Amino acid sequence: MLLSFAVIGARAAFALPIALPANWIFRVTAVHNPAAYFAAVRKSLFALAAVPVWTASAIFYFGMWPGRPALEHLAVLVVVGILLVQGALYQFRKIPFACSYLPGKANLKTKLGICGILFLVAVDPGTQLELWTMQRFARFLVLFAILLAAALRARRRTAEFAASPYNRIQFEDLPPSDVFVLDLKRDGAWSRDEAYVEAIDPQCGRTLAARIRAFVIGALVLAASAFAYERTGEWLDRERFPQIGQSFDIGGRSLNIYCSGEGSPVAVLEGNWV
Repeated sequence: MLLSFAVIGARAAFALPIALPANWIFRVTAVHNPAAYFAAVRKSLFALAAVPVWTASAIFYFGMWPGRPALEHLAVLVVVGILLVQGALYQFRKIPFACSYLPGKANLKTKLGICGILFLVAVDPGTQLELWTMQRFARFLVLFAILLAAALRARRRTAEFAASPYNRIQFEDLPPSDVFVLDLKRDGAWSRDEAYVEAIDPQCGRTLAARIRAFVIGALVLAASAFAYERTGEWLDRERFPQIGQSFDIGGRSLNIYCSGEGSPVAVLEGNWV
């Protein structure tokens, strides 16, 4: 909850015009492409919101819990923080504190209320799920793999949006237009300060092979996670329940034999007799 409040609060503050005169400074000195500015915004949100919470939590966890639970919970917190930062900055095209702001948006309070209620409802099941996964290392690996895949997906989506050639830095928060004008120009014609050479790709730059590749990668990750889960479970079972006796090959099958004592007569006890 502390991490979520820190990231969402800092993200909301980024949109406020606290240093509006810097708007003109960035306009006249914009020498980098928009992707460089968007990357700097992400780093700023990490440094101001996520990193302090991670640091304080690490000190608290390792001072209260043993090494393994503290490290597992810290790893989950780091991945969740990355997911929150990438999701909060998706389609954010402003420079923090340097963009005009229009108050009184109609659906802002409604969105905040709905998101707040959903967040409070999801907190308790989320903590119970994490506690359940931390009881066995294999469960934790599956949870961590799912969260890591979601964080990487959010990171890739944000990077693709920032690197789009049609993106520009937003310096003014303009009200919605009452009249929509159809820009019926030929391909290659100038539109304000930009020139679009080609028509917009209906597939958004993703071919059929790229889409199939995403499903194949997801299936491979799922199969690898299942394989790692089974192998880790077998390894943990061998550690918790070590074998008593030795295994002998009896022609394609393995028979466990445990011998103890000495003298005669010999007593043979065979289990699982059918």
